[in-house]
Amino acid sequence: MSLKIITKDQIQKDSLTVEISGVHTDYTIDKTTVEIKQNIEQGFNLLSIKSQHPIEIIDVKIDNNSIRNYIYLSYIDEKEKKIQPATHISNTDQSWMLPLIYPYSNWITFILKNIANGHYGSDLFKDFHFFFPEKIEIKNTFSKVLSDYFYHDSEYTIIDKKQVGNWYDGSALPYQALQFEYDKIAICDEIKQNINDLKFDVDHPGQNKLNLEEFGNYEQWATCSLIEGTESNKNISIHEKSQSFKHLKHLYDFVNGLPITNLHHFMIATLPPNSFIYPHSDSGNRGFQPKGTATMYFNLEKVDGVFFKFGNVGLVPNEGGLLINNKKYAHAVVNQGKQTRYILTITGVSFDKEKLSILVGK
Repeated sequence: MSLKIITKDQIQKDSLTVEISGVHTDYTIDKTTVEIKQNIEQGFNLLSIKSQHPIEIIDVKIDNNSIRNYIYLSYIDEKEKKIQPATHISNTDQSWMLPLIYPYSNWITFILKNIANGHYGSDLFKDFHFFFPEKIEIKNTFSKVLSDYFYHDSEYTIIDKKQVGNWYDGSALPYQALQFEYDKIAICDEIKQNINDLKFDVDHPGQNKLNLEEFGNYEQWATCSLIEGTESNKNISIHEKSQSFKHLKHLYDFVNGLPITNLHHFMIATLPPNSFIYPHSDSGNRGFQPKGTATMYFNLEKVDGVFFKFGNVGLVPNEGGLLINNKKYAHAVVNQGKQTRYILTITGVSFDKEKLSILVGK
């Protein structure tokens, strides 16, 4: 593959830093042309250029084909602030970023599917949500499928803001942070102190059995259902549903303090070191997620080495509470750290519009 960046004025020698998906890349300069020497991998790649002097980028050529108006998909990253449209690097704090897909023909198809003509040259970040997945290298002790899942992406994710729906029908964003404070330390300590009395299930059907059949014995992820999602209790209040663990004060207060009208299933999930959850989606998962409900996900500890990824979206934050669109987006988790990860998951969540606005800070 040939990748060339064309600038308006002549570029000074050794004045650029070029990276592709975070990896330093060699290049040559011929007056106003920068030629990337590294082969580009198939799928999504994020090109980054920093310059010691102001430069204006006027074209990019992939295999000697101009990308034309797709140059307006590029943006300036300055101290984690994204500026768009932008093809001019004005200071050393700025990086010019181009999210591209190789081969170029695949990129054309992807862009035409997601962005209509007439948007180019405007602030695309104003009209669309962009999610650019990172390339994550995990330990080679995990399967190649998992390694490929976390490292490679065929594309990135673009969502028209006008098309974003609600959390009840699967048309919402991949995830959204919750504006809800909870005592993570106290809850996590309570779980650890009562771990021997909590009934954790590591032999449930589906994911774990498939993992065992394919990869053999390993320390598995486990779940403990505090509120079972059954047909008989769907109309019972959260207060009534939670009486069985009233002695676990922090967990009891947490679930009863949520600004929601009801829930279907509430569980603790653990992910020990060197364990994983294989790529899957939760659409129609064992009746835990009745139609017209949402899923809440609460991190209890930030554990180094844990990666939770929505495919073609990227890593899901591993701190705080989230609404997650786990019905629509395939996802997987690995723990290559030294600590067990503890989370709380609540499925079948319903709330009124006012309470939802409180939760998402709108």
